[in-house]
Amino acid sequence: MGRYATLKKEFEFLAETYGFKIYLKQKHGAYYYITWTNSNKNIMVIYDEQVDAPLSIRIYDADSFSFDAVEYKNEFAQYIGTPREKIRCAAEWLKNAIANGTIRV
Repeated sequence: MGRYATLKKEFEFLAETYGFKIYLKQKHGAYYYITWTNSNKNIMVIYDEQVDAPLSIRIYDADSFSFDAVEYKNEFAQYIGTPREKIRCAAEWLKNAIANGTIRV
């Protein structure tokens, strides 16, 4: 399974549980990303293979721009493991952060 497909699968809980929809995506290139959106928030998940910590999650208001985002990276950074394991770890972190109220959607 490719990086984009793995991102989509692991973060599908955003659509299933919180009503997010895919707003923007990049399936090929130097990095992969999916931006999920609902009426309140945008959540951009980026996987960039060219850096040490390849995953980052940016969260910003739906009526704002991505440069206003709060970026999370160190909270779930893994320097070893397969790309799939790293993506799964980030998805679990986000799921838990939303469930316990650390991140509000």
